[in-house]
Amino acid sequence: SKCSITDKSIEYLCRLVAIKSGHYDLNKLSVRSCTHITDNGIKLLASNFRTLQNLNIVNCARITEESLNEVKQKCKSCIIQHTVFTFC
Repeated sequence: SKCSITDKSIEYLCRLVAIKSGHYDLNKLSVRSCTHITDNGIKLLASNFRTLQNLNIVNCARITEESLNEVKQKCKSCIIQHTVFTFC
């Protein structure tokens, strides 16, 4: 949380996991308040970690509904924690 990882960091994580284990297996990830993560990084996660069950993207302003829809499609059992704005 609140770190300076980027979409490039997520790309590196995907490559590292593939090299180490030969398959993609990530169940839970929090990038809470990591403001450099964008839709591109989230789409990359969804494409490579289909076993993802929990994703925390609270306070990640650069992530939109576009990439969240892709997570919902590709990671069927994933629970997405995100910021919800309610205006009175």
